[in-house]
Amino acid sequence: MRHVLVLVNPGAGSRDRTAEIRVAMREHWEGAGRYVSIESSYSADDGRDKACAAIADGADTVLVAGGDGMINSLLPVLAKHDVTFGVIPTGSGNGFARHFDIPLDLSEAIASLRRARPRSIDMGCVAGIPFVVTCSFACEAAIVESFESFPVRGVLPYVFSTVYQAFKYEPQPTTLYLEDNSQVMFEEPIIFTFANLSQYGGGAVISPTADPCDGMIELVVVERKVLPGLLLQIPNILAGDIKKLTDVYAISCRKARVVRENPAPIQIDGELVDAPASVTVEVKHQALKVLIPQRPQNQ
Repeated sequence: MRHVLVLVNPGAGSRDRTAEIRVAMREHWEGAGRYVSIESSYSADDGRDKACAAIADGADTVLVAGGDGMINSLLPVLAKHDVTFGVIPTGSGNGFARHFDIPLDLSEAIASLRRARPRSIDMGCVAGIPFVVTCSFACEAAIVESFESFPVRGVLPYVFSTVYQAFKYEPQPTTLYLEDNSQVMFEEPIIFTFANLSQYGGGAVISPTADPCDGMIELVVVERKVLPGLLLQIPNILAGDIKKLTDVYAISCRKARVVRENPAPIQIDGELVDAPASVTVEVKHQALKVLIPQRPQNQ
């Protein structure tokens, strides 16, 4: 009998949706040789402990009901064990779910995951910390902090946070060292994001061509000197046209080292993390096995 663990973050989104998840799991997943267990995750450590216990008990599938931060907290466990995971998006940004077209409606998401097929995808690693969506070294960390203070989610509060921090944030010189021993210096980077998936979350696209299966990671950098023109283009940027703009540095790489003048927080899958001045970013090719819903044939 297959064991499916559903790990729920009851604090994700606007309310605890555990009861709804139980109903939808009974409708779409139970039976046919499957045993479904549902656990609440009250912290990152608690979630990892419960995932490890279920895997030791024979669970081969873990469904994560939460946002990108919760997914990130479970990456060390999911990458270490031969298990498949799926995402039930109940967070605020849901960048992972949006990239893979997982429905944001809870019942539809659970139904689509039942029909999904496992697929191996890449995982990023920054300063030894895994990530699956994005990690950022410049203004984006400050934007996350402002965005979290808004009572609502979506593109509009993200735009407000971006404009506010664009003027407030003080960038520092940053040097990028690539695998071929070349280096690129940026005087005042305002955006400096490595993207494994296409967007930050909330519909804000940073790298529309990001492919989590190619063994590469996309880097997008914008300097403050182009800020006035950039702000006028925010709607187009968030819609996925950032690489069409002039003065945007974009490259794909497998491994890079980022050196800033001073240590500063970075954004990792929507969470703020303290980081040293010199940090290595690399790709772990096909490190994760994920349930990806099939797109309807008429799309």
